[in-house]
Amino acid sequence: MPRFVARSLGTISAYSSAVARLAAHNDVRGCVGALTVDHLNPMCGAGTIKAMATCRLDRQPGPANPGAANLQVQVNAAAGVRPGQGTTIGQVLVPAIAFLAAEQAGPARTHLQRELLNLTRSTLVKSASGSGAAYVIDVQA
Repeated sequence: MPRFVARSLGTISAYSSAVARLAAHNDVRGCVGALTVDHLNPMCGAGTIKAMATCRLDRQPGPANPGAANLQVQVNAAAGVRPGQGTTIGQVLVPAIAFLAAEQAGPARTHLQRELLNLTRSTLVKSASGSGAAYVIDVQA
């Protein structure tokens, strides 16, 4: 049965710890909590998944990995972001291969979907909680 692991990709482009401090932790958790397995589907379009007072969870087009779900926690302008500041404070890429590994038929499907979703959520919260790191979810055999 496959396993999922989060691997750091380095610092988020244009990351600012000052901007990250503008996002309320409860808002980050509220946004990330709205994430479902369907949002990890490589065929799901870009857009806002959940917006809270200080931040939102968006799905962006995959930068270097077009077949991936590019999930980003971004600080809202209303929270005090100045023009020109980067707003992304958390990022996780879920490649199509990870989504497809969790979608396999059989009795393990529900378990694998839950494992992938929980890892993606916890990694988004970790990324948005001041680390400034972007992550990718890898599949291990």
